[in-house]
Amino acid sequence: MKIKIFTILLSFAALFIIPPAFAQDLSVSCSGSGCTPSTSTALFESTEKWYPGKSITKVIRITNSNTASQDVATKTQNSSATGTVDSVITMSIRRVSTNAIVWSGSLQNFYAAGDIALATFASGAIDDFAYTVALNQSASNSFQSLETAFDLLLGFVTADVTPTPTPTPTS
Repeated sequence: MKIKIFTILLSFAALFIIPPAFAQDLSVSCSGSGCTPSTSTALFESTEKWYPGKSITKVIRITNSNTASQDVATKTQNSSATGTVDSVITMSIRRVSTNAIVWSGSLQNFYAAGDIALATFASGAIDDFAYTVALNQSASNSFQSLETAFDLLLGFVTADVTPTPTPTPTS
């Protein structure tokens, strides 16, 4: 009996000692010929039910499969919003390896930002970026049933490589 209790206590203690590992929700590999996402499914599901204060974080792992260093960037395409719901939703992008916020603001500002530089990747480099979308705690009932959606583009910025679209509807 003492061994079972000790094992349970040891397992519980390990939760506080071992740092959490983030699993990526999407992997993108970029080479000289373009970028390829691991899946074509939506990063943020359109069926998600939102309420004030709710946030969702999705991690994207980016790999530079190219033989040269490349700058990686992100932007939106095909963004739409009903009403002004995009003004009460925030987006932040955090580089996991450095825990640095790369970009933060309203989704409305994210749509208008254009190319957002994330990092410079050496050949063979891999890094994760956590994209967090949140509905402001102060959002009123007037935002119920409103929707917003966008395609997220990720890619290396070069003269001959265009970022590959990654479908990411959100509402």
